[in-house]
Amino acid sequence: MLETENNKVRWWIFAAVGIMATMLCLDITITNVALAVIARDLHATMNQIQWVTNIYLLTSVMILVFAGRVADIIGRRLIYIFGIIVFTLASLVAGFAPNLSTLIIGRGLQGVGFGCTLALGAIIITSAFPSNKRGMILGNFVAIIGFAQAVGPTVGGFILQYLNWRWIFFINIPLGILATVLTIIFYHHSAHKNNETIDFIGFILLATGIFLLIFALNELGNWGLSSLYFLSFMCISAVSLILFYIREHYTKYPLIKFSLYRDYPYLAVTLVRWLYVYAWMTMLFLLPLYLQNIIGLTPLATGLMLLFMTVILGGLSIFIGRILDRVGFKRPLLLSVFSALLAFIMFAQLKVTLSLPILITALVLFGFGTAILVSASIGIAIESLPEENLGVGMGSFYTAAIFGCAAGVAISGSLMEIINMHNLTNKLLHAGMKFSQSKLSILQQAVSGARSVKEVYTHFSHQQASILVPMIKDSYVHGLSIIMWGCAVFLLIALVICLPLLREKL
Repeated sequence: MLETENNKVRWWIFAAVGIMATMLCLDITITNVALAVIARDLHATMNQIQWVTNIYLLTSVMILVFAGRVADIIGRRLIYIFGIIVFTLASLVAGFAPNLSTLIIGRGLQGVGFGCTLALGAIIITSAFPSNKRGMILGNFVAIIGFAQAVGPTVGGFILQYLNWRWIFFINIPLGILATVLTIIFYHHSAHKNNETIDFIGFILLATGIFLLIFALNELGNWGLSSLYFLSFMCISAVSLILFYIREHYTKYPLIKFSLYRDYPYLAVTLVRWLYVYAWMTMLFLLPLYLQNIIGLTPLATGLMLLFMTVILGGLSIFIGRILDRVGFKRPLLLSVFSALLAFIMFAQLKVTLSLPILITALVLFGFGTAILVSASIGIAIESLPEENLGVGMGSFYTAAIFGCAAGVAISGSLMEIINMHNLTNKLLHAGMKFSQSKLSILQQAVSGARSVKEVYTHFSHQQASILVPMIKDSYVHGLSIIMWGCAVFLLIALVICLPLLREKL
């Protein structure tokens, strides 16, 4: 009877974490589909819509390792509940935002809530079940994530089609309330009793270094590589991160225990996850812009197109979890990275005319690879960490992952602006076409993907637009191809990192 009651509590805990994961994943996928609409509604540039995504990732990565460390000291329950409440309230701020600045503030606060819950969610559910069920539980957890991502683009498409983009944030409210109530009732984890303190100076150095680095990368399209602003921010960021590294080696209670990285499986899976999510977020950021603003699909059609990836991700996750319990995590991880590598080679082949076979095959391959990678990478990380360092270890693991997401959006968005505008400028010079700065600004927004190419017809004569639109489309897919090939190279590096894992015993 007692075991039956314990099982019920375990599954209620799983439900609480699953609801929060659903909310987080819905928010990510729906927001990416809505970026083109938000940019048009709030008159945002490419750089500004990057911030709608990146401020969320930036605050997440700044708080993740700190939240994990605090959770190790004062308890996972308190930090996790705090994160749910912050995320839910921040969704209200974003939903009611009267302008872009308020929306960015709301998204930043959402990132704080995300950072407090992301790393702890996997720890909470795996610690609630026996160790021989971890693969199954992680598989079910990833299935929920996959389901949320699967329905996210479609739900987002319907919301954008029949309501407006504000409702993509309002739908978080009931989910957040339910997750809070279930967590309070069923999860009662207590903190490890120790006399350790939190390294606030280290946190400030880490947060400063990460913030300035991502800020500089995000503004690269505006400033340029040789800009004094860009170089100054990068130098200050480097100094902050170096000082953080030095401090963590000498402080009694480090925020990040770099000794954990002496374990190769933990180090390897952290690097692989970083490289993988860099490519993942780059694709999620650029592909909806390509489909809506270059190809001309509606938000709903874009959401339906992404189902080829997300349905595979969600549908396979339950089965993959059970398989991982039998075969382990290492070889499946290698397979997942290889599948993603093939997908990005195909993404690099996209042209101004949409090729459905190429796009669908690439999305299916990436969905398959991601379904494996999420469970396998978490499993390896958790099995590599001692119990007393699970919070800080998983905080570091997810910090690296979310940093990869933020870097993907910042670098890919900035490079798209630079590469595409350079290509378009050369085409304009070759065609002998000259325009005022205001007209060039319109072309820059179109060629970067922040505006639909159809808007060119409202600002230029029909004769000019008929020449400019093919130039813009050609320049965009040229830049997109370069970015996707770059992601493929990153995934190839990840594949090489995976190989020694086959000789490691977890």
